[in-house]
Amino acid sequence: MNTIHRLKRDHKFFSTRLAELEPWLDLSPPWATVLGVTEMLARQLADHIDRECALFTEHCPVITPNDLGRALAGHREALGSLEAISQFLREHPRCVAEQVQPNWMAMVRQLRRGIEYQETSLFPCVANGLALLALRRRTTASGSLGLTGTMTIREALEDYPAIREVLERLLDENLCEASASLGELAWRRGMGAEALLADLQTIACAEGLLKLRGAPVLSG
Repeated sequence: MNTIHRLKRDHKFFSTRLAELEPWLDLSPPWATVLGVTEMLARQLADHIDRECALFTEHCPVITPNDLGRALAGHREALGSLEAISQFLREHPRCVAEQVQPNWMAMVRQLRRGIEYQETSLFPCVANGLALLALRRRTTASGSLGLTGTMTIREALEDYPAIREVLERLLDENLCEASASLGELAWRRGMGAEALLADLQTIACAEGLLKLRGAPVLSG
């Protein structure tokens, strides 16, 4: 998904910059250099946060304002640290780099935590939610889903990876082979294929959002 791919590229950029800059203050760079790098990184991070807000608001209706606030917590903490460092440097033009090192290292930890949270908790849930929305959009006027009873379980997993967890659980319960059709799986459950597909969509969507909203809140 282009939305997530762009944000992952941003994260890779920040991860590379943090690796380069983490030991940087030990070299006692000049005051002006520290200020310039700090303010540039703050601008880049602020732009990234704005880009995340815009992309998720426009393309990801599965994310609520609370979800987004939790997802951006680490980034916003890091931005606050960068702004505090910049303000201190401007107020103390004769300070040495070591005086801002504790705040700098705190910023590194905050940004890395924010990136890890989004990559491991947010992005997979967004991909799952969007896949389910795409599945819902394929619902026909008669109410049947894009999936059909003649489609094999393996084909369903390939076309709709968001339902893998739920569908594999049903396979274990019913001892059904992946080469069997969804109609056969529904028959083993004693229900119609369309009812099974509707249940798969509802259960998978609910589970995906619960995982996102139940994720731990980032702390300082």
